[in-house]
Amino acid sequence: MVERAPMTEEEFKKYMESFHDLGGGLHLYTFEAVKRFRSVRRAFRRGHISPYGEIYPKRPFSNKKPTRGRAMNELKKKIYGELKSQRKSA
Repeated sequence: MVERAPMTEEEFKKYMESFHDLGGGLHLYTFEAVKRFRSVRRAFRRGHISPYGEIYPKRPFSNKKPTRGRAMNELKKKIYGELKSQRKSA
């Protein structure tokens, strides 16, 4: 094993950019998207999956009044809202 000095921040950014250019942007860690979509690359371009193969949720909640028993529903709304805002900013 060869030891070397740690990379600077600029070197690391260049390294990461070259890393993403090689594979076209997809580095699947989970293969759940392969089961659901015929073309994983097309689903990625359309924003249905992450570069790592995770499927982004659709609107998996109802817009009913929040009550005590709907804690999971509120969590889903929060996650969906964060994903939607991240997609807009990207």
